[in-house]
Amino acid sequence: QIFKVAVWGDSHMAAGFFSQEMVKLLQLQPAEDGVGWIPATMNRPGVRLAVKKTCLLGGWRHESAHSNRDAALYPGPALVNLVSSEKNASVFWDLRDANGNPKNRHIELLFHTGSEPMRIGISINGAIEQIFDFEAFAQGPSILSLSGDQPVSTLRLHLISGHLRLHGLRLDSPANMHLQFDTFAFPGATAKGWETVNTAYLRNWFKAPDYQLVVLAFGTNEGNQKPFDPAAYEQMLTTAVKNWKDIFPTASCLLIGPGDRGVLIPRSLKSKLRKNKSSQIAKPAENSIFLNYSQIHQQIIQIQARIANQNGCINWSMFSAMGAKASAYLWARQSPPLMAADLIHFTVPGYQKLAQIMSQDIGWSAKNLWLEH
Repeated sequence: QIFKVAVWGDSHMAAGFFSQEMVKLLQLQPAEDGVGWIPATMNRPGVRLAVKKTCLLGGWRHESAHSNRDAALYPGPALVNLVSSEKNASVFWDLRDANGNPKNRHIELLFHTGSEPMRIGISINGAIEQIFDFEAFAQGPSILSLSGDQPVSTLRLHLISGHLRLHGLRLDSPANMHLQFDTFAFPGATAKGWETVNTAYLRNWFKAPDYQLVVLAFGTNEGNQKPFDPAAYEQMLTTAVKNWKDIFPTASCLLIGPGDRGVLIPRSLKSKLRKNKSSQIAKPAENSIFLNYSQIHQQIIQIQARIANQNGCINWSMFSAMGAKASAYLWARQSPPLMAADLIHFTVPGYQKLAQIMSQDIGWSAKNLWLEH
């Protein structure tokens, strides 16, 4: 049996370094792990997907359910869609792995058929383009099944006419694959996408038991909202987790809370503090100027812990793993630095360290996963 994991989150997960380290820690052979989806998050800065290359040409835009009504109403698996009405807009996927080897013989193209006729062209492995027409009367979630005589190396989609809302690709599972680790994360996203999502539509892509473990990793962008309203956040997250659990009722669930976040102080304020002979500029843990986000993230993590407990989920926070408040400054001073210069995101070693800590905390190992499942 393939052990399947799905992660929804923000830029921390979209970068891919955290999930890559989680996979690496299982010490599998290269052919034993892979992905089941290529979501419609490609070519968005900050997103790294498990494909060799993707390319967008034409007037494509990303829709995310956390901020876009249509994306919430017609959601793809990542709660993000690629949308275009531009004639001759195209999408190109190079689906080969890092060694240049194709893995998949069968691919499903997921999209929404809208209120007007649409014509698209599809080319597999550089072959002659095949034309497909979709009539307006067949509105709703749609799947175009694609197969090649040989494993699919490249796939090109060409929008000839109409309006296309693309949800992504679903891939078949090679016979020797033991772990499927799908990352459905998008920079800037919040858990609000799960609060507003049309679950009836989303169920078309997931059939229980699709995943043994599902992960929700949000909080940083919610903590950036001013003013932060703990009661409103708890109400939103309660609904979001309920919808998430409704889609995956049999899966184990894990909520990951945000890490600590620092504050970049303007030079003018630094100069003022120094003139006042304040030593607190060098002591973030003792200066409330530096702890604004630490205090907000602490509230977010406490709320997440309550909601996780109410829904039978595990709760884990990057904030606690880092050492709690003001730890962003300590992580930034490590050699090599574990915190990025913006004091929000992490460096690659920082994401790897967090993944290693979480793996220890939750008992993440090949032995445990395959013995239990």
